[in-house]
Amino acid sequence: MTDPHGRMWQVSPATNFQVSPSSPGQIWQASCAALMTRAPVLSARLVAEYIKDVPA
Repeated sequence: MTDPHGRMWQVSPATNFQVSPSSPGQIWQASCAALMTRAPVLSARLVAEYIKDVPA
């Protein structure tokens, strides 16, 4: 996935140990090599919002 600033993000399913028992619906995580950052484990909609809102 490419964000509005042209950075490439890899979106992948979270592993079992990353999923909180209190929030089992949060199953995706995104990472960006250019920013050397990883999003928190979120729902698909929230991952998309997170990527869209990361500052330039």
